[in-house]
Amino acid sequence: MRDPDVDVRATLRYSPEPNPNQRQSFVRAYLDADRAADALSWLDGSWGHLERSRQALLAETLEHLGRHGESAPIRQRLFERTLDDIHYQHWLECLPASARGEATARARTVALGHDEVAAAAEFLLTLGDAAAAEQKLLVDAARIDGNDYVRLAPLARTLHACECLRGEIAVLRALTRAILDRGYTRAYGHAGRYWSRMVAIAESGADLRPLPSHAEFEAEIRSRHARKASFWTRAESARHDPRGSRDDGDDPEEA
Repeated sequence: MRDPDVDVRATLRYSPEPNPNQRQSFVRAYLDADRAADALSWLDGSWGHLERSRQALLAETLEHLGRHGESAPIRQRLFERTLDDIHYQHWLECLPASARGEATARARTVALGHDEVAAAAEFLLTLGDAAAAEQKLLVDAARIDGNDYVRLAPLARTLHACECLRGEIAVLRALTRAILDRGYTRAYGHAGRYWSRMVAIAESGADLRPLPSHAEFEAEIRSRHARKASFWTRAESARHDPRGSRDDGDDPEEA
């Protein structure tokens, strides 16, 4: 393994005040070389747009040094900002076993009130609380970002597996609205399959409250997108295709 000091000295010759990207590479190199104390000296001050990376590296460095009590609040802040399960797991690892139950309860409360609706539902599902995940989606259905396909498509499949039909509907409606509002014709095949699935749920007699009924949702979409004949053709075709209600997992951005 190359000595990190060699690269640091070489960089400092032409950049005596290293920028955040350079500092980040110094820290990573020292951590990889199991030299956390040397990494720590490059983690002071703010890194601007890379501040979140600095915080994560600072927490990791403190953990390498056995300073878990100092790392824990950093991991907690990172988790509460992002709802990232990795930060949650690291946060728990920094705590004594007796404190982990309280931390989990705190994490659940944070997720329930978080602005990132899909991320919150995703995290609640990792806690095994499908009912809370669905409730979050129902309460904040209007705030689900339908353009976040990478997160929402797997979330819909997980909700389906958990038989959380109302949560699944909330996600599929957000995805469908986003595709149609953008007029993204290359994703109409996906939107058609989402529509087919929503129709199947409605026809099963499932109670969608507090969401509007499928008839109300369809009236809304037809009033705004009646002229998008390509979508309606695909939606109807999906209903008669045995695979019609199944999302094939392909990203519409790549379709």
